Amino acid sequence: MGKSFKMPKAILPVSVTAVLIAVVFTYITIKKPQTAGEPSGSHPNTMQLTSPFFTHNGSYPSKYTCDGENIIPPFNIGDVPSRAKSLAIVLRDPDAVEGIFIHWIIFNIDPKTDEIQMGTVPHGAVQGQTTDKKDHYVGPCPPSGTHRYIFTLYALDEKLDLPAGVQIDEFNAAINGHVIDKAELLALYR
Repeated sequence: MGKSFKMPKAILPVSVTAVLIAVVFTYITIKKPQTAGEPSGSHPNTMQLTSPFFTHNGSYPSKYTCDGENIIPPFNIGDVPSRAKSLAIVLRDPDAVEGIFIHWIIFNIDPKTDEIQMGTVPHGAVQGQTTDKKDHYVGPCPPSGTHRYIFTLYALDEKLDLPAGVQIDEFNAAINGHVIDKAELLALYR
Protein backbone atom coordinates (compact mmCIF):
# COMPACT_ATOMS: atom_id res chain seq x y z
CA MET A 1 0.00 0.00 0.00
CA GLY A 2 1.27 3.46 -0.96
CA LYS A 3 1.73 6.26 1.43
CA SER A 4 -0.76 9.10 1.22
CA PHE A 5 0.45 12.65 1.36
CA LYS A 6 -0.91 14.77 4.20
CA MET A 7 -0.52 18.53 4.05
CA PRO A 8 0.96 19.91 7.27
CA LYS A 9 -1.70 21.75 9.31
CA ALA A 10 0.32 25.00 9.31
CA ILE A 11 0.40 25.17 5.48
CA LEU A 12 -3.35 24.70 4.97
CA PRO A 13 -4.45 28.03 6.55
CA VAL A 14 -1.67 29.87 4.68
CA SER A 15 -2.81 28.35 1.36
CA VAL A 16 -6.45 29.25 1.97
CA THR A 17 -5.46 32.78 2.99
CA ALA A 18 -3.32 33.20 -0.15
CA VAL A 19 -6.20 32.06 -2.37
CA LEU A 20 -8.62 34.45 -0.65
CA ILE A 21 -6.19 37.36 -1.06
CA ALA A 22 -5.76 36.53 -4.74
CA VAL A 23 -9.55 36.39 -5.27
CA VAL A 24 -10.13 39.72 -3.48
CA PHE A 25 -7.27 41.41 -5.35
CA THR A 26 -8.60 40.13 -8.69
CA TYR A 27 -12.11 41.40 -7.86
CA ILE A 28 -10.82 44.84 -6.87
CA THR A 29 -8.71 45.26 -9.99
CA ILE A 30 -11.50 44.08 -12.30
CA LYS A 31 -14.35 45.93 -10.56
CA LYS A 32 -13.10 49.50 -10.92
CA PRO A 33 -15.45 52.13 -9.53
CA GLN A 34 -17.22 54.15 -12.23
CA THR A 35 -17.70 57.87 -12.24
CA ALA A 36 -20.98 58.72 -10.58
CA GLY A 37 -23.91 58.99 -12.95
CA GLU A 38 -22.26 57.27 -15.91
CA PRO A 39 -22.81 53.90 -17.55
CA SER A 40 -20.50 51.01 -16.89
CA GLY A 41 -18.23 49.53 -19.53
CA SER A 42 -14.66 48.90 -20.49
CA HIS A 43 -12.68 51.30 -22.63
CA PRO A 44 -8.96 52.02 -23.10
CA ASN A 45 -9.00 55.72 -22.03
CA THR A 46 -6.49 57.00 -24.61
CA MET A 47 -8.47 60.02 -25.90
CA GLN A 48 -7.57 63.50 -24.75
CA LEU A 49 -9.87 66.28 -23.53
CA THR A 50 -8.14 69.53 -22.55
CA SER A 51 -8.94 73.21 -22.29
CA PRO A 52 -6.61 76.11 -23.04
CA PHE A 53 -7.98 77.92 -19.96
CA PHE A 54 -7.75 75.32 -17.19
CA THR A 55 -5.84 72.16 -16.40
CA HIS A 56 -6.95 68.80 -15.05
CA ASN A 57 -7.52 69.21 -11.28
CA GLY A 58 -7.07 72.96 -11.70
CA SER A 59 -9.45 75.82 -10.99
CA TYR A 60 -12.55 76.29 -13.12
CA PRO A 61 -12.35 79.84 -14.52
CA SER A 62 -15.22 82.00 -13.21
CA LYS A 63 -15.94 83.26 -16.75
CA TYR A 64 -17.63 79.91 -17.48
CA THR A 65 -19.71 79.87 -14.26
CA CYS A 66 -22.77 81.65 -12.86
CA ASP A 67 -20.34 84.22 -11.43
CA GLY A 68 -19.21 85.14 -14.94
CA GLU A 69 -20.64 84.82 -18.46
CA ASN A 70 -21.89 81.25 -17.86
CA ILE A 71 -20.74 80.14 -21.33
CA ILE A 72 -19.31 76.86 -22.67
CA PRO A 73 -15.55 76.69 -22.09
CA PRO A 74 -13.28 75.99 -25.07
CA PHE A 75 -11.94 72.45 -25.47
CA ASN A 76 -9.34 70.57 -27.46
CA ILE A 77 -10.05 66.94 -28.35
CA GLY A 78 -7.33 64.51 -29.39
CA ASP A 79 -6.63 60.86 -30.16
CA VAL A 80 -10.22 59.99 -31.06
CA PRO A 81 -10.43 56.35 -32.18
CA SER A 82 -10.79 56.04 -35.96
CA ARG A 83 -13.86 53.81 -35.62
CA ALA A 84 -15.79 56.43 -33.59
CA LYS A 85 -19.06 57.48 -35.23
CA SER A 86 -19.83 60.29 -32.78
CA LEU A 87 -18.64 62.03 -29.61
CA ALA A 88 -20.54 63.12 -26.51
CA ILE A 89 -19.67 65.20 -23.45
CA VAL A 90 -21.34 65.22 -20.04
CA LEU A 91 -20.51 67.68 -17.26
CA ARG A 92 -21.25 66.33 -13.76
CA ASP A 93 -20.95 67.79 -10.27
CA PRO A 94 -20.69 64.78 -7.95
CA ASP A 95 -20.51 67.06 -4.88
CA ALA A 96 -23.97 68.60 -5.25
CA VAL A 97 -26.07 68.47 -2.08
CA GLU A 98 -28.93 66.49 -3.63
CA GLY A 99 -26.79 64.03 -5.56
CA ILE A 100 -25.05 64.28 -8.92
CA PHE A 101 -25.92 67.49 -10.74
CA ILE A 102 -25.80 67.31 -14.53
CA HIS A 103 -24.62 70.66 -15.93
CA TRP A 104 -24.39 69.71 -19.59
CA ILE A 105 -25.13 66.86 -21.99
CA ILE A 106 -24.09 67.22 -25.61
CA PHE A 107 -23.99 64.40 -28.14
CA ASN A 108 -23.73 63.53 -31.83
CA ILE A 109 -20.59 65.65 -32.08
CA ASP A 110 -18.71 64.85 -35.30
CA PRO A 111 -15.81 62.52 -34.37
CA LYS A 112 -13.47 64.63 -36.53
CA THR A 113 -14.01 67.56 -34.15
CA ASP A 114 -10.71 68.52 -32.56
CA GLU A 115 -11.83 71.78 -30.98
CA ILE A 116 -14.94 73.25 -29.39
CA GLN A 117 -14.74 77.01 -29.37
CA MET A 118 -15.74 79.09 -26.38
CA GLY A 119 -19.49 79.65 -26.16
CA THR A 120 -20.33 77.46 -29.16
CA VAL A 121 -22.10 74.20 -29.84
CA PRO A 122 -20.50 72.17 -32.64
CA HIS A 123 -22.55 72.03 -35.86
CA GLY A 124 -24.98 69.11 -35.81
CA ALA A 125 -24.55 68.39 -32.09
CA VAL A 126 -27.60 67.95 -29.85
CA GLN A 127 -27.90 69.07 -26.23
CA GLY A 128 -29.63 67.13 -23.47
CA GLN A 129 -31.32 68.30 -20.30
CA THR A 130 -29.51 69.43 -17.17
CA THR A 131 -30.65 68.59 -13.67
CA ASP A 132 -32.42 71.96 -13.46
CA LYS A 133 -34.33 71.23 -16.71
CA LYS A 134 -32.26 73.44 -19.05
CA ASP A 135 -31.47 72.24 -22.59
CA HIS A 136 -28.09 73.95 -22.69
CA TYR A 137 -24.84 74.35 -20.76
CA VAL A 138 -25.30 75.49 -17.16
CA GLY A 139 -22.04 76.59 -15.55
CA PRO A 140 -20.95 75.76 -12.03
CA CYS A 141 -22.72 77.63 -9.23
CA PRO A 142 -21.99 75.80 -5.96
CA PRO A 143 -23.99 77.06 -2.97
CA SER A 144 -21.02 76.47 -0.65
CA GLY A 145 -17.63 74.79 -0.52
CA THR A 146 -15.44 73.59 -3.35
CA HIS A 147 -17.06 71.27 -5.87
CA ARG A 148 -15.54 68.98 -8.50
CA TYR A 149 -16.77 69.45 -12.06
CA ILE A 150 -16.06 66.48 -14.30
CA PHE A 151 -16.26 66.74 -18.08
CA THR A 152 -16.44 63.25 -19.57
CA LEU A 153 -15.82 62.89 -23.30
CA TYR A 154 -17.15 59.70 -24.88
CA ALA A 155 -16.21 58.22 -28.26
CA LEU A 156 -19.17 56.16 -29.44
CA ASP A 157 -19.49 53.48 -32.10
CA GLU A 158 -22.78 54.97 -33.31
CA LYS A 159 -24.64 58.23 -33.67
CA LEU A 160 -27.36 58.48 -31.02
CA ASP A 161 -31.01 58.45 -32.01
CA LEU A 162 -32.12 60.67 -29.13
CA PRO A 163 -34.10 63.92 -29.07
CA ALA A 164 -32.86 67.27 -27.82
CA GLY A 165 -33.55 67.64 -24.11
CA VAL A 166 -32.93 63.97 -23.30
CA GLN A 167 -32.32 63.30 -19.59
CA ILE A 168 -29.17 61.67 -18.21
CA ASP A 169 -30.73 58.24 -17.51
CA GLU A 170 -31.94 57.85 -21.08
CA PHE A 171 -28.60 59.16 -22.41
CA ASN A 172 -26.68 56.66 -20.26
CA ALA A 173 -28.91 53.80 -21.43
CA ALA A 174 -28.33 54.80 -25.06
CA ILE A 175 -24.52 54.88 -24.79
CA ASN A 176 -24.23 51.75 -22.67
CA GLY A 177 -22.31 49.18 -24.72
CA HIS A 178 -21.34 51.77 -27.34
CA VAL A 179 -18.44 53.55 -25.59
CA ILE A 180 -15.19 52.93 -27.47
CA ASP A 181 -13.07 55.30 -25.40
CA LYS A 182 -13.44 58.14 -22.93
CA ALA A 183 -11.47 61.00 -21.43
CA GLU A 184 -12.06 63.16 -18.38
CA LEU A 185 -11.19 66.72 -17.44
CA LEU A 186 -11.82 67.71 -13.84
CA ALA A 187 -11.87 71.28 -12.55
CA LEU A 188 -12.59 72.72 -9.11
CA TYR A 189 -14.79 75.70 -8.33
CA ARG A 190 -15.83 77.39 -5.11
